[in-house]
Amino acid sequence: MPPPVTAAEPGRTGRLSDRVREQHAAVHALIRDGVSLRAIGRRLGLARGTIRRLAHASGPDELLVGRWTGRTSILDPYKPYLLTFLSGKPILAFPIGK
Repeated sequence: MPPPVTAAEPGRTGRLSDRVREQHAAVHALIRDGVSLRAIGRRLGLARGTIRRLAHASGPDELLVGRWTGRTSILDPYKPYLLTFLSGKPILAFPIGK
């Protein structure tokens, strides 16, 4: 399992990360053009709170690190066992017994 990503590690990829980066760039481009946050929200079809969050972030990677980053899971003590147990098992595409 990969280590949790922190603000100092801007390497996240995926649909959410790509969308946040595009939105951040669009919001900051419109701010540079002198467009108000409310008008930006109307143009991009985003809520004012989202626009404000994107506008106040210094970079898109700052938005990708949430409260859950680095947080321990209730299953953490059992992960080695679960990974060992599941490594030899086939994954079923449908539930058994239905």
